[in-house]
Amino acid sequence: MKNPRKDVYAWLTAAGFNVAKQGQNVFNDLPTITYYIASQVHELTLDNEIGNARIAVQIDIWSEEAGSDMLEQIEAIFRTHNYTLTFSADVPNIDSDLNHISARFETTA
Repeated sequence: MKNPRKDVYAWLTAAGFNVAKQGQNVFNDLPTITYYIASQVHELTLDNEIGNARIAVQIDIWSEEAGSDMLEQIEAIFRTHNYTLTFSADVPNIDSDLNHISARFETTA
């Protein structure tokens, strides 16, 4: 079985991003990315083996700037690993000066 959480962490940190685990929304360095595996569904072969795994990854970008440049970089990284951007939203945050973008990537193969 694939461990997408470990893979995603490796991809994002290799690109130089500051990455924190989802739920740890207390961080000192900006910009920061938090993420979690939103869904992992296995399709079985006739031999009852895992033939394919459909995976969805939820990414949150926290920054003092708009964050759209980071989203473009992240999208390019995920595309090289056969994921496609299926959702993206600018999340309003009236209680803070932080900008927050939420995005979802899903496997294509």
